[in-house]
Amino acid sequence: MALKARRERLAADPGLSVADLEKAIGNALSRLGADLNYLVVVPLKNVSWTSAPSSTLPALAAAPDLYEELMTVAPNTALPPRKLQDAVSALLASGQILAAKDKVSEQEYAEQLGDRLRMVFAKVRSCAGDRATEKRTMSKATEKQAAVLRALLARCSYKSLGPQLPVSTSSLATAASRESDTAVLDLDFEALAGQFEDLSSAASAKPSPARTSEKRPPDRVDEDAILAELATQSSVEILDVKPPPKVLKRPAAALKRPASAPAPLQQAAPTTAEEEIPRGWRPSQSFGLIKVTAATAKGYIQAKASVDSKPYLLCNVGVQRGPEQTRLLAALFRKSASEEMLTKEAVVTFRNQLQV
Repeated sequence: MALKARRERLAADPGLSVADLEKAIGNALSRLGADLNYLVVVPLKNVSWTSAPSSTLPALAAAPDLYEELMTVAPNTALPPRKLQDAVSALLASGQILAAKDKVSEQEYAEQLGDRLRMVFAKVRSCAGDRATEKRTMSKATEKQAAVLRALLARCSYKSLGPQLPVSTSSLATAASRESDTAVLDLDFEALAGQFEDLSSAASAKPSPARTSEKRPPDRVDEDAILAELATQSSVEILDVKPPPKVLKRPAAALKRPASAPAPLQQAAPTTAEEEIPRGWRPSQSFGLIKVTAATAKGYIQAKASVDSKPYLLCNVGVQRGPEQTRLLAALFRKSASEEMLTKEAVVTFRNQLQV
């Protein structure tokens, strides 16, 4: 009977409690903000359990502190679903997490957030268990996304659990019976060798019987007739031989290319300043959410208090698209996103200082 491989199931740490998960998420919320719908649900809107690990890279970059805090309490990447849901429900009840924007109950929203967090950890686990998957995911990540994933893998203690074959008792019994059969066949080979030598010497001492049969003379062969036939056949074959036709081959495509053909142009790598300007709405410490737009004639930054609020103009840059516009927008975005207690007038003053 064939044996099937048995794969161990990864289980969460039984010592991990709801309080530990609630504390870890609360520490991250104190630095990221309370809107987990924007930080977790929106980046994972089109991601499923069967998606590639690279699909969760935007979510890792949107809330790196959240996943690092959870990896600290669950380094094997296994988050208990029930305990995680209870921790999120407690934070929703205390107001540390904002309620859902759409019409869903608090329990359904807690389940939704818990599933998203567990799905991200599953993608990180697949990178930790397979070097090829990690390399393929890193090749599709930006500099910030790769740094967050590298930090999570450094804290991850998960190792791949390969299939294990169970031991069959019938196979052990068969091996034992074979060992007993081998022991029964343990003979005295030296004694057998001596008896064989005696039989061989006795057989060689007997005279061999004389052969009475006479040898039959070979039949006479007409050599002249054979030589004449061979000469006739060889002459005919030599006359009929024709040289094989010469096959003309087309020249290779590479030989047709002129020597002065220009080499293909390589696309220049993006500048560092352009990589610092993100796309879409991003959280800000002073204005809620901000968005950078680089137009042809000028660039500008918009702000709004929440996802459903109406956006307004925070600051504009009257410089045409180019390196100077990119530098100014990147500096304004960093200041508006990272500093607290800023006003619109302070951002405009900072812009005027940059343009001097």
